[in-house]
Amino acid sequence: MRDFPGFLRYYKVWALLHELEHTMSQVIARDLKPLGITPRQAVCLDILRVYGKPLTPAGIARLQLRKRNSIRVLLNRMEREGLLKQTRDLDQKNQIRLSLTEKGNKASDLSAYETLAQVFSSLSEAECQQLTSLLDRLLDRALGELGVDDRIEFAEIDKRLDSL
Repeated sequence: MRDFPGFLRYYKVWALLHELEHTMSQVIARDLKPLGITPRQAVCLDILRVYGKPLTPAGIARLQLRKRNSIRVLLNRMEREGLLKQTRDLDQKNQIRLSLTEKGNKASDLSAYETLAQVFSSLSEAECQQLTSLLDRLLDRALGELGVDDRIEFAEIDKRLDSL
């Protein structure tokens, strides 16, 4: 057992974050099952929808902190299922651009995560903002430990929140 001050406190926070992520993933998977999409597919659809412009497979991988190969397999499956379209960039022939199909847009609309909203509605707006700020800081620090300086940008989400 580690004996430096605060270890148990840090461990408890990490364990709670891990348990929350795992539990919410199961809830979201349950809610997405009738739509025929997985949580990983829903995340890709939501990223494409939020960004509102075609992204590359490398961009999707970078935003999800995943390896390109694993994202490529996922995107190919999603294209076969008619959720997105992969097209060659006209200016850069070696680039592939991703865009949502009508079916992908519909699935993204339907994957609004009502249960997620119910769970997070137990927090006040101020508590949600405080939690977001704290998680942001922890994520930046953890990414720094990995030497990663590029992460998902929430500017589009922030713009939408500001307009509400």
